[in-house]
Formats: sequence, structure tokens, C-alpha cells
Amino acid sequence: MSREQLKAIFIEEAGEIIEKLDGDIIDFEENPTNKEIMNELFRGVHTLKGNANAFGFTRLGGFVHHFEDLLDHFRSSDAALPEGAVDVLLNGVDMIKETMSYEVNEKA
Repeated sequence: MSREQLKAIFIEEAGEIIEKLDGDIIDFEENPTNKEIMNELFRGVHTLKGNANAFGFTRLGGFVHHFEDLLDHFRSSDAALPEGAVDVLLNGVDMIKETMSYEVNEKA
């Protein structure tokens, strides 16, 4: 399989992960005590980070690394998410989408 084919697979899988992140955040907003949802968010972002870096999407990898740190903080805390945290998470996913789009077009 060529590098371009692998990159195309990455782009498709990244899109699926990003789409799932939005849904998981909404699910978490509705069930804020469900740590498994937060763990699922973390796993998706962690996978996206590793794959982005592996394929040279360094801006995406860098941003997602910080997003992963934020999720890890929330995930390891027993405190409820602060007011507005869900909006921050949703805005973060929007930034992931924009960064992904930018890097895909830049590398085309």
C-alpha cells in the first residue's frame, strides 16, 4: 500500500473519530457523571493524535495533544466539569476540524 493510500485511510478514519467526538461530548453533557464517555473521548483524541503525527499532520497533532491533556485533566478529576466546559470541548472539536481541513488541503 502506498503512502498516499495510507494517508487517504488516515483522513477517512480521522473524520470518523472527529464525528464521534461531537456525539460523545453531547452524550457526556447529558450524562456528566459517566466517566466511560470521558474515557471514550480521551481514547478517540489519543488515537487521532498518534495518527496525525505519524502522517505528518503536525499542526493537528500538536493541537490534539493539548486537547488530550485537557480531557485527561477532566477524566482524572472527581469534580464536576466547570460551567461552560462542554462548550470549550465542542469548540475544541471545531478547531480540530478546521486544522484537519487546513492540513489536508495544504498537503494535497
